[in-house]
Amino acid sequence: MPLGADDLGLGPENATSYPQPGQILLYPGGISETEILLPYGPVRFASKAGQLAGNHFLTVQAASDRLQALGKLVLWQGAQDVEFTVGNVRKRPVIPPPEGGLISESSVG
Repeated sequence: MPLGADDLGLGPENATSYPQPGQILLYPGGISETEILLPYGPVRFASKAGQLAGNHFLTVQAASDRLQALGKLVLWQGAQDVEFTVGNVRKRPVIPPPEGGLISESSVG
């Protein structure tokens, strides 16, 4: 999820280039643009400029079994809306969710 050239004023903290599926990383910018990475399978985080390391700040647990389906959906249908929640409490959504939730049975083939 690219965030453009925004400088968040953050340095490396718990940074990794090889996150596990569901370990969400924040790359605060520098060599490449600021972005959030949500790995859904094995990954080496990099850009055209070379290997990058992002700050692991969140781990998806409740829907981790649906991450590969989400990755395939984004690959074939493009960017999707996303919202981060903790339990049943909404925490400052990044982008509003689509109707019907994150992944529906009919949208994943």
